[in-house]
Amino acid sequence: MKKIIAIGNSPDVVKAIETIRQNDQESEIFLFLNEGCYPYRSDLFASFLAKDIPGKDLFYPSKNFFTTQKINVILDQKVSRINLKRKRVYTENKEQFEFDALILSDVPEHKLPDIKGNNKTGIYGLQRIKDIEKINELIPLTDSVTIQSDQISGLKIASALAKREKEILYVCSSKNILDPLFQEDVINKFFTPLEEKGFRIFTQNEIIEILGDADAKAIRLKSGKVLATSMILFGEGHEDLRVFSELPLTRNGKVCIDKDFKSSFSDVFAVGRLSVSETDEWRRSEDDFDILQNSGKKLGELYQGVEGEEDKPALREEIIDIFDVKIHVLGDNALSEECEIEKRFICDDNGYQTLYFSQNNLIGAIVINASERMDVFRRFIVEKTDLSHKKEMLFESQLDFDRISAGIQTEHRLEEASIDAPSKKFVNVSTPNMLPDQEESDLLTDY
Repeated sequence: MKKIIAIGNSPDVVKAIETIRQNDQESEIFLFLNEGCYPYRSDLFASFLAKDIPGKDLFYPSKNFFTTQKINVILDQKVSRINLKRKRVYTENKEQFEFDALILSDVPEHKLPDIKGNNKTGIYGLQRIKDIEKINELIPLTDSVTIQSDQISGLKIASALAKREKEILYVCSSKNILDPLFQEDVINKFFTPLEEKGFRIFTQNEIIEILGDADAKAIRLKSGKVLATSMILFGEGHEDLRVFSELPLTRNGKVCIDKDFKSSFSDVFAVGRLSVSETDEWRRSEDDFDILQNSGKKLGELYQGVEGEEDKPALREEIIDIFDVKIHVLGDNALSEECEIEKRFICDDNGYQTLYFSQNNLIGAIVINASERMDVFRRFIVEKTDLSHKKEMLFESQLDFDRISAGIQTEHRLEEASIDAPSKKFVNVSTPNMLPDQEESDLLTDY
């Protein structure tokens, strides 16, 4: 009987297990939940903190799933070491578990950034449900919250806490997916007016020190500014990777995988935030539920050598409301060398959009205060339309999918007609009466 061990609290590892169980009822499966709780959806953290959903809705799937699927859930033992050569997982209780296949989706621990003062109270990460529950408990007693994050998920948390009437200090480096949102002219137009409502943004910056005695009272930024605050949240903390010391990791602390989710070790697979491939690193930095589900399903099929139905790639989509500013994020917004980016104000300067192209195909968009345009962008992304000569039309105030598509079709017909049309032939004709000083080129006759 084969033994499969999975480590992580993410929906993708749950989906992988579910997919394996559809064709394999015999293998013994162990799921190590290092956080001491059942798997959950981190993509719903912002909705929970905004009080849009109850805490029970964070957990996925129900506990009954693990019973019906015959999964041995390990809640009370943390993984301390993995010996890949001997194919064993060791716990802090000195127990060991053999495996034939190992699936990794998360690290046992996350650490706060290594900055001065990070041992004070009032400092939390945004990756773990226990931190989120603590933030929710203390937020009624908090006036000012600082959030440092370079990801959309961090901005969503900031929006959620702003709805609870807290002063928000948002710190980001701008060298990330949020860069198009935080250009100087965009900030002046859309975000500076939010300062009157207590939402302030500090770009091209980072926290270098946390001030206070036992409790955090203020932060010092790289720019030198000191700002009073009573709660500090870090969106991208550092993973504790000591457990995976035998695996070759990337410089960003990820397990490099191939198209089949395999690491460089036989029978060791990785998925979710812990993994990265050259083609989709941007996807694994966020917690899009549909993308995680698709990844888990595909991993489960590939592990068994089962040919599953081809799923349409999940199209990432986020909507963030910060008072009067609505940010709509769609598709692939990776800042890669192959990506061509076009951005400008639209709709009489009342909106702003950034479009991402790859080989003349629209692959992603970030739009401010113009969400009605997203239906058109969504269709072009899904249909993989060649927009070679029509990119400018995507910035017109009256965006019309049918009109742009008709223009593309007309252009294609003209190109085909020009290819099929007979070419002109030029024949050099000489005559016996050619004058001595007459150029031969003067006698070219166009037939």
